[in-house]
Amino acid sequence: AAVLHGGAGVTSEAMMHGVPVITSGILLMDQRYWGRRLEDLGMGSEPVPINKLLSDNGLLCRLLDQALSGATDGWGAKAEEIRRKLAAESGSDHVGDGVRTNADAIMQCAPGQDTPGAIVGDAFQDPSSPARCFCAQCLCCV
Repeated sequence: AAVLHGGAGVTSEAMMHGVPVITSGILLMDQRYWGRRLEDLGMGSEPVPINKLLSDNGLLCRLLDQALSGATDGWGAKAEEIRRKLAAESGSDHVGDGVRTNADAIMQCAPGQDTPGAIVGDAFQDPSSPARCFCAQCLCCV
């Protein structure tokens, strides 16, 4: 398990290697989004602001226990399932650059999306969409 800030690079590397993630930090911009994606995919916690993680006595230990549990439906099992899926899509058991794969494949795992990358892609279709995307990111940690 890893405690990460939720940036696209570290998130995709965790996915490429089947590592369950606790997303925490100051959670700027896309960090909230990627934290939510990991939670939606079942391989990590909801994004937790660093001040909450540090002030809530025992929260980090509880999250680590959850991340490291051997449950067949737990974060670790889901992280390994996603790693296998991404490896299969690349045609190799070893997947290369997580950032490239993130751009190419992660959004294809999006539940309820008709089009790969729809959430991120839609943010750039018209001038008002980036603001809506930013507002949605802000709501992730409220």
